[in-house]
Amino acid sequence: ARMGASRAFQNGNVPFEYVTPSDLAGGLGPRYGTIYLPACISIRAELFDLLTAYVEQGGRLVMDMPGAFYDDYGRVIETAAGSPFERLFGAVLHEYGYSRPVNNTYHLGELELQGFVAGLSTTAARTIASYREHGTPAITEHRLGDGSAVILGSQASLNCCRPGNEAYEALIRDISLDGWQAPFRCDGAIAYRLAAPAADHYFLLNDGGPARVTLHTPGYRYSRWLDAITGAELDPTAAIDLPLESGRWLRLVKA
Repeated sequence: ARMGASRAFQNGNVPFEYVTPSDLAGGLGPRYGTIYLPACISIRAELFDLLTAYVEQGGRLVMDMPGAFYDDYGRVIETAAGSPFERLFGAVLHEYGYSRPVNNTYHLGELELQGFVAGLSTTAARTIASYREHGTPAITEHRLGDGSAVILGSQASLNCCRPGNEAYEALIRDISLDGWQAPFRCDGAIAYRLAAPAADHYFLLNDGGPARVTLHTPGYRYSRWLDAITGAELDPTAAIDLPLESGRWLRLVKA
């Protein structure tokens, strides 16, 4: 699941880091706009206080399935009304189901869900989306303090472990970012940015055949685009050639 969530953010050129319980206990939660819990089926009881504080301070917490079923001793977590789970997410998690073509298929819009699905009812949360077949909550959002806690009630990050599941990758990004746009993106390749005082360096990676890609940097202003190896000037509006299973290193001079 961690690999799947990482793939979704990496393919969307969304910067991310891994956050540990120790980080949260150390007060580092507010540095992150969103914290994503990928298939965290086991959650320590004390984490609910830390995650609640993170949300109340303005963070966005997203949990997909299977999530919050056991504590760290293997005991079933209480998710009824009044529980720490319900106070955080504004919803009650009743049970897990499973969506698959040979048994009971669930849909989220046109997306045919694969794997675990949550049986939810809302208390203080609003329903963002419902299962097409049942009309019950599929995605919920609870506004708490200055932030929000979201339940993505289906198996998402686990389904992105292997490449090629673009629909689930897009779902993870859309729910996590909530309209926020990354300051840069590259259509057709994975891009990494390394900041420096005078210029930013971008590494465009291509794991397929020869490609022409476009790099967009709406969050930054640059005066010159250069190939960092050859020094050749590049047209910011033109497509960039990437060789077979290789890449390009660009140096973008700050305006």
